[in-house]
Amino acid sequence: MSSLGDRIKELRKRNGYTQSEFIKILKDNYGLKADRVMLSKWECSKQSPHIDTQKCIADAFGVTLDYLNGIEEKTNLKLKNISPAKETKIPMYGKIACGSPIECNLDFDIETINGDHVDGDFCVIARGDSMINARIFDGDIITVRKQSIVENGEIAAVAIGDEATLKRVYYIENGIMLVAENPAYKPMIFVGEDCSNVVILGKAVSMHTMLN
Repeated sequence: MSSLGDRIKELRKRNGYTQSEFIKILKDNYGLKADRVMLSKWECSKQSPHIDTQKCIADAFGVTLDYLNGIEEKTNLKLKNISPAKETKIPMYGKIACGSPIECNLDFDIETINGDHVDGDFCVIARGDSMINARIFDGDIITVRKQSIVENGEIAAVAIGDEATLKRVYYIENGIMLVAENPAYKPMIFVGEDCSNVVILGKAVSMHTMLN
């Protein structure tokens, strides 16, 4: 089980913040009087933040207090380019691979998911384990905002011919590279004419659970 310090450090790094940057977020958004030395003590488990401070940290990362304390192993997690949402109805465009690409299924139904406001235009069901280090697990619901271009390193739904996958997108010289969040999967690289077969469907913007 992960410790509180481990989770704070893990979430900070996963969101791409330096210690100084995260301290500034806590000061600017929550009025906390903390510094980098204090954050280092928290991350090394030499000292634990007050429960009210823990709530602010959990809120800043978009996770539950139980997840922050290592009690939960899975949560509706805010990723680097993904923000939490509440309850709403949204088109569901079938399944998308978190592994090898799978056949696109663009027939959709209207599904109710956690969130009263969703930035995405449609959602997909993640399948496989290639994005587990981004805390995206098999069966998770990912909402996607339709757009043909994303920023370097952002998570996106990508069509490869008649198949689709969920990966981080990186632009390389004369091509594009799709990278998993699991070292068991090699990057998928497309250059030159092969790029014409790759289409970005949209940017992943939030994770949810489907309501029964």
